[in-house]
Amino acid sequence: MLVLAAEGGLATVRVSAAHQSPASAGIQGAPTSDAAALRAQGESAMEASRFGDAEAIYLKLVGATPADPIAHMQLGMARAMGGKTADAIGPLREALRLRPDLLPAKLFLGISYMELGHPKEAVGPLRQVVQADKDNPNARQALAEALLTLEQFAEASTQLEALVVSQPQSPQVWAALGRSYEGVAREAFAKLQALDIDSPYVWLLAADVMTIEEKYPQAFSLIRKAQVALPTLPGVHHTLARVYGASGHADWAAVEQKRAEQERPSCDTVPVACAYLTGKLEDVIARTGSASQPAALYWRARAANDLAARSFETLEKLPPSVERYVVRAGIARDQNQPLEAARQLREALKLAPGDPGIERELAGALYAARDFEGALPLLEKLYGLAPDAPDLQVALGEALLQAQQVDRAVGLLTKAVAADPSMLQARASLGRALVQSGAFEEAIPHLEKALAGDVDGSVHYQLAQAMQRTGKPDRAKALLAEYQKRSQAAAPASATTSPDVPAITPPVP
Repeated sequence: MLVLAAEGGLATVRVSAAHQSPASAGIQGAPTSDAAALRAQGESAMEASRFGDAEAIYLKLVGATPADPIAHMQLGMARAMGGKTADAIGPLREALRLRPDLLPAKLFLGISYMELGHPKEAVGPLRQVVQADKDNPNARQALAEALLTLEQFAEASTQLEALVVSQPQSPQVWAALGRSYEGVAREAFAKLQALDIDSPYVWLLAADVMTIEEKYPQAFSLIRKAQVALPTLPGVHHTLARVYGASGHADWAAVEQKRAEQERPSCDTVPVACAYLTGKLEDVIARTGSASQPAALYWRARAANDLAARSFETLEKLPPSVERYVVRAGIARDQNQPLEAARQLREALKLAPGDPGIERELAGALYAARDFEGALPLLEKLYGLAPDAPDLQVALGEALLQAQQVDRAVGLLTKAVAADPSMLQARASLGRALVQSGAFEEAIPHLEKALAGDVDGSVHYQLAQAMQRTGKPDRAKALLAEYQKRSQAAAPASATTSPDVPAITPPVP
């Protein structure tokens, strides 16, 4: 996520408020001199970071001048900067009720909502600030963060494109821009799948992913199949050239690249394809904002993926940053390389020691890599910070189970199930812990509920053990049969030896 610099954002509000204070200093209530004195005392306390004192002073000022919107705004600022963000909302809203055009109050209200985890409420005031003050980077950055959190990726990318113009050296902005375009691509791909999950456009986009994952024969097969189904679709020769080149067939790649360069799609007939093939990626995004046809969604997904890649390439050219390593970790995670993700996250922590968000991601990567010994101390630390978080209770419980601390694991997993009975992973882990502790009868109801989410058959196996130990051999036998079936289905097939994957063949004459 983007991190709005608190000092910069609050300083902006403070300066804006100070510029507007004289206009309301004499509003009804206390004599002008008394109100001015209180305001000066409050601003002095704020400058000295004595936020508790400032809050007390502004409470007096609000009592003396209840119709003064600036006083309410300054009270909200003092509370938020003093760590009382929830208590800041009321006075900030009152300031806007009294004076709806008070932009600093809108900015601070939006930031406060974000700090409280309410991005939906933050968008309205932040959007109004950006519309009225297009050069306000704090408002635009906070708005982009809120939109990303709400998965409104297209509007987020618009805000972030404006930010990279004014902040071209910001790794936070480039990383967020890349993530926003990734979101746009995912949305377009999901719409394509909803129209027809087995369409040639889906095959081509899947081939792009397989090329990144170095699954070249599978990618080649999908591209060839799509080429037969869509013989006039521009750009397929270039896609083939990439697969040929990446798989070590440079001569074949040259043939397809030459064919790609000879393509001249009519910009009148296929304007979106033309825009993509001529590198006008932002134009593709603009033209396809409300797209519902497969071809337009296909080009939108491809353009957004390319824009994301371009953003991450720019990030790589900047000096080392937390964002660079976090982005690298995300790519490694997407490619099912959790150990590489963990390595990148450790680099990020060198630049941001103790960052709880990065530590949580690192714990997740180590957990995915089955490095429970490495994950356990991080999970213990994170659990200490958020002991009521069910997902942390489950992760720590499973790590403790691997460390043979069964009794403590059972306690944590029991808490997680009580907090969220619908969490199947918690049910499965608790059932496994109870089996290990010998509490077979207690394990059965949890494992029964977890069967619905059992992909690899492991829950069926645990439940079979519990049934066998509680005198139900017939049920245990049936569960073991299902376990074997699911475990075989979940086993990764060899991509290179599968008879269904054809060899990469030369270009068609």
